[in-house]
Amino acid sequence: MKPNVSEWVRKGFVGCCQVGAGLTLMAVCSTGLLAADSPKPGEAPWIAPARAAAKPNPLVSTPAALAQGRQLFELGCLPCHGPTGRGDGPAAPSLERKPGNLTDPKMWEQTDGTLFWKISEGRTPMPTFSEVFTEEQRWQIVNYIRTLAPRGEAKTVAPVASGVPPVKPATTPAAVVPAPNPVKAPEVTTGQVVTIPKDQLQKLIEDNQRLQQEMAEMRVFKAKMEQSLKQTETVKTETDQTLGELEKELKDVKKMAKDSFPGTTKMLISGYGSAGFNSQNNGGTRSFYATFNPIFLWKISDRLLFEGELEAELGGTATTLSLEMAQISYVMNDYMTLGAGKFLNPMNFFVERQHMAWVNKLPDKPLAVYDGLLPEAEVGVQLRGAVPLGDMKLGYAVYAANAPQLKTDVAAVAARDLGTFEYDNFDNVGRHIAYGGRLGFLPIPELEFGYGLQYSDVSPPGGPGRANTLLQSVDGSFVMDSAELKGVLNLKAQWVWSQVGSYLYDPTAAIGGPYAFKNYRNGGYAQIAYRPSRLENEWLKNFEPVFRFDVLNQNHTPTGTDEHRYTIGLNYWLGPSTVVKAAYEMDRQRGPNAAPFDALLFQFATGF
Repeated sequence: MKPNVSEWVRKGFVGCCQVGAGLTLMAVCSTGLLAADSPKPGEAPWIAPARAAAKPNPLVSTPAALAQGRQLFELGCLPCHGPTGRGDGPAAPSLERKPGNLTDPKMWEQTDGTLFWKISEGRTPMPTFSEVFTEEQRWQIVNYIRTLAPRGEAKTVAPVASGVPPVKPATTPAAVVPAPNPVKAPEVTTGQVVTIPKDQLQKLIEDNQRLQQEMAEMRVFKAKMEQSLKQTETVKTETDQTLGELEKELKDVKKMAKDSFPGTTKMLISGYGSAGFNSQNNGGTRSFYATFNPIFLWKISDRLLFEGELEAELGGTATTLSLEMAQISYVMNDYMTLGAGKFLNPMNFFVERQHMAWVNKLPDKPLAVYDGLLPEAEVGVQLRGAVPLGDMKLGYAVYAANAPQLKTDVAAVAARDLGTFEYDNFDNVGRHIAYGGRLGFLPIPELEFGYGLQYSDVSPPGGPGRANTLLQSVDGSFVMDSAELKGVLNLKAQWVWSQVGSYLYDPTAAIGGPYAFKNYRNGGYAQIAYRPSRLENEWLKNFEPVFRFDVLNQNHTPTGTDEHRYTIGLNYWLGPSTVVKAAYEMDRQRGPNAAPFDALLFQFATGF
């Protein structure tokens, strides 16, 4: 039995033809090329978006353009909508939804933009034609569809549901120039059965199978090509990345070489200064003073840096100038920096972090940690840095430097500091090396704990024996800007121990000896400060009350004195780094040379 046209369409009729300017189109009619406008029961009406419905038609309906539109219509729309657009094409009976009747006057109620959108987007079983026809070809189809309505049935387009204003229909020309029909559809009416000779049917089936095989091979070829292109793109990306890294390294080397030329380094002058007044009772001092500490920073290159600090201070009838720091540093990587020269002692937390006049919360410095049991600076080499530990951080510093000099002479007895150290041992008397370092742990950014130590041989040349010393320090810092407290809470504390091994002082009794004593000293401080910086009052928010308690224990040595101090201060901040300080200090001492006192302290300090 010979199949009818509907069965023939369902099995897949494939046609190839030339469209427009040489475009080859392959249309598979079995899917149905234009769906019905009328919805299924319970299905929402097919309504174009307002913006799409209002889209203007850019083409003019000329006879030539309409002929091209007819050719495209017959290629893509005729199998379902029929040669006259009545929805009676050969493929219509096999579709799940009856194709729309394009000659129905209701078609004129839709704007050109609505028809263009429906042709472009499609709705099952009508496919999208946005990838089949160009935008211009779709507008040509729209213009041709306008000619399918019988004369006299066209009317003004009613407003669409989205509120788009009425659009006049395209003018139907008096005559349409016929164009050759590349796909000659059988002249059939709805429901008519058309037979095809067996040899033609067999040929169509063979051609269809051959084309399907070729399409399958093309898909395989396309997949292989895409995979090859991806691999090529991956290799290209890796190559570009490698070249980019090499180019960056080359630029860095060039920049480092350029920055190393004389006259190309960058210098910054920073520092701080202070002026104040101290008044002590019990025969103590009462005088004004002034200091100036310029800090010079040179950036020799991105990795090579230099810093130096001078201190100019009034003393007696002259101005003294001292070199507080002079260090050259090389940044090895993000976690390690190598330095050499005179640098602030890493294990002395107060000196390294707070000794600057505008950073220190009180006019004077705490006992034990400053000019006491720990060296303020070292002359040697150091390696320091920090490493992340998840959300935490670990800071470290290790160094080797000139060892301190043990005081054993007459001058030490007279100065009541027998058995203490001369830390500014720049000539390295005794040729001893001190080794030390500090570890700092930051569980949260606001909190830090530290431990430091230094060990060295301090035996005087020609002395009666050997003496080793061990210095240790623990410190803590907590700084929190709290909304609940309406300001910044600042807590600082440090405690140090100084221990010297057994040593016989003045064995010949030249200065009243011999002396043999346990040379063990300790001391430290604790400090709290609070600034209500979150208050709305512009005057009160700049005040900062401070309290400090510091201790120095050394009474068990022949000339030592225990000293306890209580200091209450009040600061007023004139700017981020400028402050006026006032403090009252009560110093209590015990020992053979005790001289307790009370003092009133004032200081004006600024950093720049």
